[in-house]
Amino acid sequence: MSKDYKDNLPISAQGFMSEYMRLKRGSVSRRHFLGITGLGLATAVISRFPGALSTPAYAEDLGSQMSIATWPNYHDPATFENFKKATGVAVEVNVFGSNEEMLAKLQAGGSGW
Repeated sequence: MSKDYKDNLPISAQGFMSEYMRLKRGSVSRRHFLGITGLGLATAVISRFPGALSTPAYAEDLGSQMSIATWPNYHDPATFENFKKATGVAVEVNVFGSNEEMLAKLQAGGSGW
């Protein structure tokens, strides 16, 4: 929420009319437009799948190993150890110094992940 909305909660009758007249004139900020349309889009998507938020997700067979591409010192190694203990899946960590370095490896035919 933008600052001006936080300051006006709950909104007074004068504040409501001021906001209404501003919108009637067509004065809509980019942040307000994106907030309202994003909320409308999210509502439409969620209403299309009413059980999606309450249905738990289950992973199928994860296999024995997975690979992850990441930056140096971005993840705690204990996280991967705990993941292996919980799932039995080993994690291969590929470390790249930058996005460009990773892209170069992919364009050179890097495979395995």
